[in-house]
Amino acid sequence: TKIQTIKGYRAQHSHHRQPCKGGIRFNMAVNEDEVYALAALMTWKCAVVDVPFGGGKGGVVIDPSKYSVDFLERVTRGYTVELIKRNFIGPGIDVPAPDYGTSAREMAWIVDTYRNFKPE
Repeated sequence: TKIQTIKGYRAQHSHHRQPCKGGIRFNMAVNEDEVYALAALMTWKCAVVDVPFGGGKGGVVIDPSKYSVDFLERVTRGYTVELIKRNFIGPGIDVPAPDYGTSAREMAWIVDTYRNFKPE
């Protein structure tokens, strides 16, 4: 059995308008600085068009083309659990969206994981 450490990030740039919103990308080039910068950019994008959201962004350092769907699901659900533990995700807190390397499939796994931890 091979053990891997996969890094994941989530940044919330501004809480002046809530919830935060922003995509989650799966890409080998994801890093902390990029996620912070893109979260700040999302704040400005929302403010310019007067959308009532703060900026957020997330990323996982992984090449989705090199892994099975089962493995990607486990990574996505694990990432979601870590966001839940830190109160970094939820309808009034931070709403993720698909971005580079993710799609409606990953968003469905996120919603399902969230609902299992926070049935309301």
